[in-house]
Amino acid sequence: IVIVDRYDNKTNDYKTFAIANSNSINNKHSIILNGKGAFSSISATDFNGIIGAVKKYDIDLVVIGPEDALSEGLTDLLIKIGIPVIGPPAKKAKLESSKQFCKTFLNRHNIPTAFSKLINNSTDLEKALNSESAMTVLKMDGLAQGKGVFLSSDKHELLNFGLKALNHGPVLMEEFLSGDELSCFLVMDGKNVKLLPLVSDYKRAFNDNLGPNSGGMGAVCPVPLKDKNLLERISDNIIKPIEKGLKNDGLNYIGILFIGLIYTKTGPKVLEFNVRFGDPETQALLPLLQTDIIDVFEAMTTGCLNQQEICFHNMSSVSVVVASAGYPDAYDKHKVVTKLPPLESDSGILFHSNTIEKNRNIITGGGRSFTVTGIGKYLAEAKINAYRLVEQVKFDGAWSRSDIASNFSV
Repeated sequence: IVIVDRYDNKTNDYKTFAIANSNSINNKHSIILNGKGAFSSISATDFNGIIGAVKKYDIDLVVIGPEDALSEGLTDLLIKIGIPVIGPPAKKAKLESSKQFCKTFLNRHNIPTAFSKLINNSTDLEKALNSESAMTVLKMDGLAQGKGVFLSSDKHELLNFGLKALNHGPVLMEEFLSGDELSCFLVMDGKNVKLLPLVSDYKRAFNDNLGPNSGGMGAVCPVPLKDKNLLERISDNIIKPIEKGLKNDGLNYIGILFIGLIYTKTGPKVLEFNVRFGDPETQALLPLLQTDIIDVFEAMTTGCLNQQEICFHNMSSVSVVVASAGYPDAYDKHKVVTKLPPLESDSGILFHSNTIEKNRNIITGGGRSFTVTGIGKYLAEAKINAYRLVEQVKFDGAWSRSDIASNFSV
């Protein structure tokens, strides 16, 4: 969660604080991104603490990243006290927090997506699986940190996943769609919408898009378009119907709409929505942003997005996740990091995704420990820079996919 306190309108200088989603690099719940002061003991789920800090520091803007905070109503609380927020109220956050809600929205507005069936109990699950003979997708209805999707042609594996998922709520069964996955980010001010550059993401854990789904193992921005008409098709068949649907259903909000797409043989189709920036896609996208992001946020919260130009550097980026042994299943923790590249250099950026500092050592704290983003004039250069940075991330069991961006001609 990023909290912005703009204090000098003449110089446009501002202080920015971040409340970490989990343990930040300095082993506190908050870190300073810019300026002085910090909220040193507030977690992202401590709504009372966040509201208190917002009031104490006269905060002007809050940008919410964690999906749990959005689905549980942090935006609603901030709106009640008159604080501008980037992120939807809980009702509208259901576009992400409920796969059933998302699918119903897509079908109601004839937006291309996979055929699906809602499963509510074990009997219906077994019956539905017995009627399938090909690759099948099962999705947990609620939030699952990117791990609530299971793909397989093995009915026994599907049944095991489905039965466990049913303990948490309904399960969505979908047809399997094949193609390149794309991420489409819309920034919205409640009435106006702007499209950011397309990002390609890599959800499957292993090379050649094999293995289980993960939270994301890499990303490429901008996407080299194989189909010159792709952007037009996405605009006409996906974005415009979504805009109309949000308006008609009263679901417009101030924030980000991340549209997970897959480019099939019959055209682009929607896989999912996120109502926030997601990683690692954002780690490939935002390093290329030329416009001050605070200016973009302010245009969103004041309803002036149509007057705000959003410019990107004419560069390419490739992001590669460095994960802990075992991820995306049970993974190792508390591994000492023995080597790291600089946080920022001409060739790229290192992102700490889940680490802590202990006894002057950096320790891994999660499955996806780091993301490195290589930047270059061309995609080939960005890819080379990314993997050079990957080689400099050293801890026991560290691994990454070696084929990020390889599906493009680089």
